Amino acid sequence: MREGELTYNDFLSRLNIQDLLIDAGYHLNRRDGLRYPSYVRLDSDGRRIRNDKFIVTQQGKCCFKPQQQKSYNIISFIKEHPHFFAEYHAGISPDRLVNLVCNRLLNHPIAERETRIVRPKQDIKPFNIEDYDIHKFNPQDRATQKKFYPFFKHRGIDLYTQYAFHRDFCLATKHRADGTQYTNLSFPMTLPQGDGTVVGFEERGRQRMDGSGSYKGKAEGSNSVKVCGSPALPGHLFRKPSISTGSRVPTTQWLITSFIRHRTRICAKRYSYLLAATRRSIRCAVCFPPPFQPGSISVSIPTLREWISPKT
Repeated sequence: MREGELTYNDFLSRLNIQDLLIDAGYHLNRRDGLRYPSYVRLDSDGRRIRNDKFIVTQQGKCCFKPQQQKSYNIISFIKEHPHFFAEYHAGISPDRLVNLVCNRLLNHPIAERETRIVRPKQDIKPFNIEDYDIHKFNPQDRATQKKFYPFFKHRGIDLYTQYAFHRDFCLATKHRADGTQYTNLSFPMTLPQGDGTVVGFEERGRQRMDGSGSYKGKAEGSNSVKVCGSPALPGHLFRKPSISTGSRVPTTQWLITSFIRHRTRICAKRYSYLLAATRRSIRCAVCFPPPFQPGSISVSIPTLREWISPKT
């Protein structure tokens, strides 16, 4: 912090939340009294805008909206409602806005900062795959697969998935002029109607030490306008099921998607309804047997009267 600059503690001790509400365009509502002052906004006709009201509490240090019951101090009020103040513009840092507003209310001069505009590089070198050291995944060689472990482990991609798509990714190492080198999991980008020439890399990095995430971007000079970066899925994952009437029906491994799960739930419901209807029909057949027809086999069941009456 520079010498003479005010801190957040200075703002909280010197400013009152009522001064901030007045600067934001609110007016004191005298109908509510002075014990708990309330501030409301007025429209162009001078009438009160409903549901836009702040009540001052904690001896003028905080305020809250009755509908939300969320308390704001000077700092949080500016950060939550930046559009109320003249210093706000798109892209401004919330902390920078707090400093500008509070220093203006305290009549404290603040040094102006020059806006630094970073110009994008115009002379970017086109992508050249010869600038990278390529390490490919070989399903037959276990030693080549170990280097891919830190890139796929935290993403939950197992070894069988790597076998299926091993032609569509690699490890690309870039050597800088200062001696540093960077290795990323790279997906080659080719033109849709080209001869298969790689015109860029979609890159993914390792997981950071704190577990917050990893690098995600593209290689420098990649042609991202007319490329086809998504690799085609292997054909054996999309085989059409064959229909057979034998006992051994050929099976097909399908990709589990939300559509298949949805259809599976519908089929399960229909099966449960069919099973319940079958059980009801069985109970009806037992309780109410069909009438006797000639030529059918019948068995006479004695009634209760026949069992009780003495036999002669």
